[in-house]
Amino acid sequence: MNDPERTEAFAALAELARRYPHWRIGQLIANVADWADVEIWDAEDSQLLAAAREHLGISNVRAESLPPISIENPSIHSFLGQ
Repeated sequence: MNDPERTEAFAALAELARRYPHWRIGQLIANVADWADVEIWDAEDSQLLAAAREHLGISNVRAESLPPISIENPSIHSFLGQ
């Protein structure tokens, strides 16, 4: 995975964390791996990113209505501890 994809993966995880604030980080990653239909220890970064993107696009709030997923989004910095 290249740096822009990695950044987008973390941004997608941050968006999912906002949607599911009651999920622990490990639970979030495990659920994304489940959506990707792979065992968590075998999941490729690209598979997790694709599953997160798909989920964000098909959930009850459409992806088009969300703010852009970007590392520049201030709420992402709080997720990443910056």
